[in-house]
Amino acid sequence: MEEYEGDAVGGDAVVGDVFVNTRNIDDRTLKEWTEDRTSWTKSISKRGKKTFEKLINSISFAVEEEVEKKETNRDSGVAMLEEADAAFNKVVQAVEMKKVKLDDLISTEESYLEDLGKISLYYEEAMKSKQDPNHPVVMPPGLREGRDLIAFGNIHQIIDFHKLYFTKGLRNANSDADKILEMFKKKKGDMKVRYGKFCINKPKSELIVTQFQDSYFSKLEFYLHQDMRLADQLIKPVQHLTRYDMYFRELVTLCEQAGQKEEADKFRECSKIASEISHNANDMMTAGRIDQFSGDITKQGELLHRGSVFCKVPGMDRRSIFSKSKPSARLEPGHLFLFQQCVIVCYYRERMTEIGNRDEYQYWHKFLINKMQVRDIARGGNEMEFELHDTNKESRATDNLNLTITTNTMEEKSEWVKKINKEIRSLEDLKFALGNPRKMSLVEM
Repeated sequence: MEEYEGDAVGGDAVVGDVFVNTRNIDDRTLKEWTEDRTSWTKSISKRGKKTFEKLINSISFAVEEEVEKKETNRDSGVAMLEEADAAFNKVVQAVEMKKVKLDDLISTEESYLEDLGKISLYYEEAMKSKQDPNHPVVMPPGLREGRDLIAFGNIHQIIDFHKLYFTKGLRNANSDADKILEMFKKKKGDMKVRYGKFCINKPKSELIVTQFQDSYFSKLEFYLHQDMRLADQLIKPVQHLTRYDMYFRELVTLCEQAGQKEEADKFRECSKIASEISHNANDMMTAGRIDQFSGDITKQGELLHRGSVFCKVPGMDRRSIFSKSKPSARLEPGHLFLFQQCVIVCYYRERMTEIGNRDEYQYWHKFLINKMQVRDIARGGNEMEFELHDTNKESRATDNLNLTITTNTMEEKSEWVKKINKEIRSLEDLKFALGNPRKMSLVEM
């Protein structure tokens, strides 16, 4: 049906899509209706266009936002993969470095055994030159009177230890942390004794080797075609001891980086043992420098503890440091050495030399563990002081001697009192066990 465009004459007409009864509608009204409808259609069209544009924009924003999320998730996933890959590579690198470090440990040990072999060559040739008057390098009289043995000390014991047991044991452990730890635990005491004796003798050895370097040892070096002086060779055992601790500390770090906690703990324990052996050797070297000590320092048992203290000395005579009661006293710097069998008290001072400061220890007195007492509170009640009482009636001074020791802190005092009393009690327990074996066996049951 066509849209009405003519005059209204009565009847029916169609306006747009709307059927209208025009019987009672004039032309003006119909025209207004037509204009209103056109305006309404345009308005609807315009608003629809804006709504459509908003809809399109919303859809575009949502699509872009989704794309950005996907890109972000993708980047995040890539970053996580990269981090995981870097962490994995770090673990792999740590495992590889651990193997390299263990191989280096064995290699260093075998190289050290070769160095010990060169010292052994010196030693054997020196013994030949001592016994053979026709030897190309005859040992001078001043050296052959026992000083040659002091020059080498117990180096042959260290050579045998590494040649027969230790180097072979490290090699056979095949980089196994359990086996390496077991070997260090088993050989700790042996290493302390052998290296301790060597280090105690080291200061005397250095003096003798230096004294006879030009007249004898340099000629022996030339005869043996050695490229290193004996003095430099004899310092290697001391240097080598410190390397064990260094290797084990590095292995602990690498095992932790590789996530191998159990191995890290075992190598950490190896490090503690190696450090203990090294520190003991260093302390024994210090003990070997005690001046005017008439006995054999190597026969006092294991060195358990040492440290600087102050000793109360009677004011009238510095050399007589013991007294029952003196009205006046002064503090003198001292040094205590606690061995299994005794406590050695030394006068201590620091002296300037051409090569720098040098610590000097002059022997004062020796307290036997089985003939001494410790008083944890000294006369006068000073918290930083304790007393050592000598009950040995055969001492070169008067009976019932006592020495007041002053420490810098309460912790130092407590440590000294505790360690000395522990050795006294251990010896008393040993005496009781030896004197009453039946009672001890019943107690153990």
